[in-house]
Amino acid sequence: MGHGAATIIQTAFRGYLARRALKALKGLVKLQALVRGHNVRKQAKMTLKCMQALVRVQAPVLDQRFRQSLPSTFSDTSSYHCLQHRKSMHNRLTSSAAAIPNYMVATESALARIRSQSAPQQRPSTPERDRTGSTKK
Repeated sequence: MGHGAATIIQTAFRGYLARRALKALKGLVKLQALVRGHNVRKQAKMTLKCMQALVRVQAPVLDQRFRQSLPSTFSDTSSYHCLQHRKSMHNRLTSSAAAIPNYMVATESALARIRSQSAPQQRPSTPERDRTGSTKK
């Protein structure tokens, strides 16, 4: 009887030690995951900063190249004036109070939105309209 009781006690104690070790191991794994996640986020943040710096450096250079290539690129004046019109619309879009995301600035829908927000144009007065009245029923 004494030998069987000692075996049961030893088994219970070994089970207790195993559970405690497993709990410590789980805590260690969680700590590792937290540290790795922090490191990955830190690396992603640094990569994003580097890419933003590259874009900031490239933008003026690309703009300067574009401006230098303008006179030689446009042989006919209509396409040059079209570009000028788009640039003026772009300037109106960026200076307007309407909040339009930067990626939408040069799209047709953004240009239509600006046109719709501008003051409405009045129709020219004609003698026929004056005779019949301004409202039709």
